[in-house]
Amino acid sequence: MRNGAARSILDIVGGALGMVAVLFSFIFVFLIGATLTLSTDTQAVSQTTDIYYYFSGAYDDLDQTLASLLGYTAEFEMYMYVPNIIATVIVVASLALVVVFSLLAIVSFSRAIVRKKYDKGNPFAIAAALSYLGGTAAFLGLHAAHASTYITAAVAPSPATIAGLVLVCAFLLGSLACKAVANAKPAQEAKRIPLFTLSAVGAVVIPVLLAFVALPFVEITTENGTASMSLILLITTICSLAQSLSDPTGIQLVDGYSTSSACALVGAIATIAAIALLLCVAGRCMRNVMEGEERGCLSYGIILAVLGTAVLVCAVFAAEEFLRMQVNYTEYKIYVPVFVLVAALLVLGLTIAHKVLWTRAAKRPMLLAPQECAAPVEAVPAAEEAIPAEEAAPTEEAAPTEEAAPTEEAAPLPYEESSENEE
Repeated sequence: MRNGAARSILDIVGGALGMVAVLFSFIFVFLIGATLTLSTDTQAVSQTTDIYYYFSGAYDDLDQTLASLLGYTAEFEMYMYVPNIIATVIVVASLALVVVFSLLAIVSFSRAIVRKKYDKGNPFAIAAALSYLGGTAAFLGLHAAHASTYITAAVAPSPATIAGLVLVCAFLLGSLACKAVANAKPAQEAKRIPLFTLSAVGAVVIPVLLAFVALPFVEITTENGTASMSLILLITTICSLAQSLSDPTGIQLVDGYSTSSACALVGAIATIAAIALLLCVAGRCMRNVMEGEERGCLSYGIILAVLGTAVLVCAVFAAEEFLRMQVNYTEYKIYVPVFVLVAALLVLGLTIAHKVLWTRAAKRPMLLAPQECAAPVEAVPAAEEAIPAEEAAPTEEAAPTEEAAPTEEAAPLPYEESSENEE
């Protein structure tokens, strides 16, 4: 009883902590921002870009930039608008997912309170928290940049964003721990421990990988210093460089500009897709831990490995073509895309190991079935001994109900007694 009461308490506490994580996700998703700091030896200036900038301000600034040019092609205009469009899609998707999943999490938790059933995790609470984490990582990844030339420029999460990440991660992990202990399998399920361990590792490690996705992907070395940036910012840099190297009318742009921009765009889209799949794998692992289940996600791991490869290839081609456009750029480094591919392969290995262990665990009961069936075999003679019961049927027939008729004929005795009383 004490063990059952403790499990119930942990279930309730885990659900409550998950709802607190949902609350903070709902609040801080509206406060996501990236802070750009420009510093010299004597002073520093900071400016924060929030999510609302991409509803109007970003497009107004871009229109002014294009209006200042003497001329440009339709392709150039498209590549200039692409970063803003992608940022707007990320912002809208993050807001919509967090709000919708938060409302569904409230409804699910309310039903659990009414029914007094807390043994299952709240998948909508997990989805809301992960949507906030993924949206924040994608937003920061778009603005990831660092330059060290005449001045130092660096982009970091805004203070509100840092607070939101810390609070959401803390309460989400607390909910995960409480639910994991409350819904742990009994001792006789020791063969399931490796599956549980893999799910726990995935639930904790995979969200951490999102932090590396928010780092600059390409580092370019110039005569004046180094500059690191995301693939989205690389598109803007490529367009600006191509415009400056082309004729004043902008009709004939420098060679390599289109190829480099296209590769950077494909790599950026693959990165966003990889973030989404990381969230799916993390959510699946968290549900396995919270609910004591063993659902796999091998297909996600395979697709993630393909996307990681695409990110690395696109980053290499984009950087190569970018260097060909300007002789002042001497070399490039792509540490982060390499790490993204390694992380994708690790997740793939995690999903493969989970699949193998799950298959073995599923076959084990089947291998033990003959031993378990040995006990009923001993009971077969008992069934055969029951066969003489059919032979005893004549005994039942030997007790005919017709002989019970005299008992019914004895029924008139009361009348005889009544007749004697009348006499």
